[in-house]
Amino acid sequence: MSLHQHHEEELKKDLELLKEYEEERRLARDPQERRRYQKKIQDYNNKSPRGKLKSNH
Repeated sequence: MSLHQHHEEELKKDLELLKEYEEERRLARDPQERRRYQKKIQDYNNKSPRGKLKSNH
């Protein structure tokens, strides 16, 4: 696997993780649970070495 392919795979995993967090946040009924997922999304974006990926919300 080339370095480029490796980076593409890692980016794909990152985007899938963010999508999962966003889906869980959207489906959460409890406001505290929604905030917890929002915090996970924000923390991930702040730590992301990939140009600070942005959430849709």
